[in-house]
Amino acid sequence: AEEIYLAVSGEANVKASVRLAEMMGSEIYAYLTVYGQKMIARIPSRFNITADQEITLALDPEKIHVFDKDTEKVICH
Repeated sequence: AEEIYLAVSGEANVKASVRLAEMMGSEIYAYLTVYGQKMIARIPSRFNITADQEITLALDPEKIHVFDKDTEKVICH
């Protein structure tokens, strides 16, 4: 993420391991592992994200969607 946003986001920053980075035009779908949990993040394509890379993300709590892994129903967003 952009350094200025990382600097002000504090506790919303997480370290992530990129398992797969899929270019989708103006954004990248990054398939990540964060604290042992699988996540998918949409990242602007101007960032050079590649598989097997360690990155720091600043999570925006207003844009997080959480799903139940068994039912695939939305828990919160």
